[in-house]
Amino acid sequence: MSNKLKTEIKKASRYCAYCHKEFTSKKDATIDHLKPKSAGGKRKLGNIVVACECCNRKKANTPLYIWLKDVRIRANLMRYLIYMQNWNKIYSDNIYKKIEKLRLQKCQTI
Repeated sequence: MSNKLKTEIKKASRYCAYCHKEFTSKKDATIDHLKPKSAGGKRKLGNIVVACECCNRKKANTPLYIWLKDVRIRANLMRYLIYMQNWNKIYSDNIYKKIEKLRLQKCQTI
């Protein structure tokens, strides 16, 4: 993932994906991987969110399904993803093609 894309994502995100704390400056925002890099997570648009430093440290390399057991975190992450989907639609429709492809693959396996 390019530094330019990371900067654009940070600019678009005004809130932490997990606690919904508003960032007072761009320096407060960090890039976090939904699927940790240590677990094979890739550094690409569909696997990253913007999180405050505190949440990023707390989550560390915890698998997402364990981290999302907290209902507040789950609700905030859903709000964040909906917002970012709208931003991504403007920035690039490529992610929608990937999501649709994954959805179709899931439907075929069921």
